[in-house]
Amino acid sequence: GYEYLGNTMRLVITPLTDKCYMTLMGAVRLNLGGAPAGPAGTGKTESTKDLAKALAKQCVVFNCS
Repeated sequence: GYEYLGNTMRLVITPLTDKCYMTLMGAVRLNLGGAPAGPAGTGKTESTKDLAKALAKQCVVFNCS
């Protein structure tokens, strides 16, 4: 199902977020998931949540620390 959250603010699209979105969209197309990796504080979670919002898909975030 889809999850519409209304017209909300979006993240600024940079070349790095664009590359992340393209990679995650490839995973979505293959019915797979994605787990961006990198240093803390670089926007991995927010980018993933923003993409899920744009696709009207549910995003579940796990913090395994």
